[in-house]
Amino acid sequence: MITIPAKATKLKRERTVFTSKEVTPYISKAIKSRSDNDLIWSKNEIAKNAVSNAGGVFSNYCEKVGLDEKFETTGSHKVNLYCFRAYFFTKAARLHGEEYAHKLIGHTGYLPQYDRKSLEEKLEMYEELEPELFVFDMTKKDEKIKQLTQANTEIDKLRKDLDKVKRWAQTETQERLFLADMVGKQIEFHLGQGAQKNKVKSTSDFQEYLKMINPYISNKTRKNIKNFI
Repeated sequence: MITIPAKATKLKRERTVFTSKEVTPYISKAIKSRSDNDLIWSKNEIAKNAVSNAGGVFSNYCEKVGLDEKFETTGSHKVNLYCFRAYFFTKAARLHGEEYAHKLIGHTGYLPQYDRKSLEEKLEMYEELEPELFVFDMTKKDEKIKQLTQANTEIDKLRKDLDKVKRWAQTETQERLFLADMVGKQIEFHLGQGAQKNKVKSTSDFQEYLKMINPYISNKTRKNIKNFI
């Protein structure tokens, strides 16, 4: 993240911009090689001249690699520094809308609600856009691998949590089965004692209780209870 002071912007308003993971190491290297009062991108303090010089240097590099094709009508290079800005605008507009794209390239009067967002929210929006801005395929692949790794980590955590729940449920079920079976055996014993004494062996409350514990008692206990009732 870079905060551009008002005096360095065309409209004299401070704004915050984000840089991709791909370009950040190069910016950090440039900053470390300069003192606090040095310019980062140019040695020319006149902004207009600095931009012109940067365009000239870029054109020279394009010619060296064979990207020097020009428009017949204007004579200007087809590949120039403004292409990067246009590419960014297109990608940003497709993902978050044209107003968002205008806002990020420094145009005023667009998406005022963006200014009310927290820095974390702005960063989140940019990170959604970031993979579209990578130049090299390897960077895209690295980012995809990182995303997949994070997803797998979250899935593994969910699996572990699910295993914990299953173990708890199994333990809980086993305890309930054990306790219910013990209760069932006690009922079975007392019913047997009642049968020997020719006493009444069931009541409506007792029947309701049997319904409640029925899913948890063993088949043997369930069969014995039915024989007594």
